Amino acid sequence: MSDNATNAARDAANATTEAMRAAAETGRRTVENMQSIGQVGREYLGEYNDASRKLFDAWATGAEATMRAAFDVQNSALNTSMELLQTGANSNRTLAHQWADVARQAQQAALEAFQANVRAAENLTAGANANE
Repeated sequence: MSDNATNAARDAANATTEAMRAAAETGRRTVENMQSIGQVGREYLGEYNDASRKLFDAWATGAEATMRAAFDVQNSALNTSMELLQTGANSNRTLAHQWADVARQAQQAALEAFQANVRAAENLTAGANANE
């Protein structure tokens, strides 16, 4: 493999790694924010149920959109990396496909975990409404 192809593949891998790090950081912050908002929501749920529900719905929609946007960026970086690696060497291609598959599985797992938390919060809200 020529030095240019090696450098291009390395640069693409570094860009993809940075994009994944940024997406992971965004996900971590989203989870932290979700936990904080969940705590606040539980404390004020009885008195401010309608307002809390609207806020939560807006937040959940925004958080999911943010996650999906981060995944789109990550997938773009993955696709770019795949194209650059393909010009380098076929042996690296198999490894990159496996890495991309793992990243997509991690994305799906993160999205499913987020959706499960949203459902749990909805159930909490439903339970609070039933007690009123």
